[in-house]
Amino acid sequence: MFKYLRGAIGLTKAQLGVGLAEPRIHQLRFHRCSTCPQIYEAPMNTPFYARFGPWACRSCGCLVKAKVRLRSERCPLGYW
Repeated sequence: MFKYLRGAIGLTKAQLGVGLAEPRIHQLRFHRCSTCPQIYEAPMNTPFYARFGPWACRSCGCLVKAKVRLRSERCPLGYW
């Protein structure tokens, strides 16, 4: 349950632009995630799909483009 609450808070922050990482950090994180085998294309009916795109993480369940934007977030696999 905590995982879903944390995810909802993160998506809300990303949507509102609160607590964002520097654009350079955001780009580096996304580049690293884009080469990770845990990334997959989420179904189109995923909440926030239109805003953050289709890429999700099997390890933590996040929408990658939202999570990499947030300063306080970390990769669960330790990549960033």
